[in-house]
Amino acid sequence: MHDERTYRDTFTFKPERFLGEVPEEDPSDLLFGFGRRVCPGTHLALQSLFINISNVLATLIIEPDKEAMPEVKY
Repeated sequence: MHDERTYRDTFTFKPERFLGEVPEEDPSDLLFGFGRRVCPGTHLALQSLFINISNVLATLIIEPDKEAMPEVKY
């Protein structure tokens, strides 16, 4: 997933790279393998993420802290 020929600026978090007129290649085709070595839990993993994220968005109010914005470093 860090091939500079496929993805530009690979170590920067930019989800918008998969949107727009010319989106970059979707990495989900490669994440879980393919052929005989495909992960049998692919569908379970993706559906579990969807359920968890939708529950968080439905039940919590997510907003930035107005007083103290932390400095994020990776």
